[in-house]
This record gives sequence, C-alpha cells and structure tokens, in this order.
Amino acid sequence: MARVQFDDVVVATRYIGPIAANAWSRYDFDGDGKQGTGDVYRMLKLRAADPDDLRTDYNGDGKTSIMDALRMLLDILKE
Repeated sequence: MARVQFDDVVVATRYIGPIAANAWSRYDFDGDGKQGTGDVYRMLKLRAADPDDLRTDYNGDGKTSIMDALRMLLDILKE
C-alpha cells in the first residue's frame, strides 16, 4: 500500500512558489539535509560536469569558480 504525507499545505488564488526549508537547503548537494564537506564535494563534481551551472554559484556573483567551493567550505568550518 502506498502512503502520501504532506508537510505543508497552502491554499492560494495565485502561485506563491515553493517553500524553502532554510537558506542552506539550496546548497544541500548531497541531499542529507545537513551542512557538510559532502556538499562541497558534490558541488565540485557538478561544476566539473557543467562549469556554467549557476546552482554552484555559492557567493552569488553570477559566476562559478573555485572560490564558491572555498567560501562554502569556510562557512561549514565556522559552524
């Protein structure tokens, strides 16, 4: 038997977009829901596969570079 569970339900007259869990969820590249070095590793793999993939633009400057991965790693280490 299949089961469907809903976490948040919104009724609106117009599209309001997805609800983000937190600011980090955008950069949860390994899908574990936590900040960690696995996210940096996956981000580097994504960038290597497609250097123009703006999901890997961590610092928000409109470009993807190794500095994005370094900034992400530093932010993780600060936690």
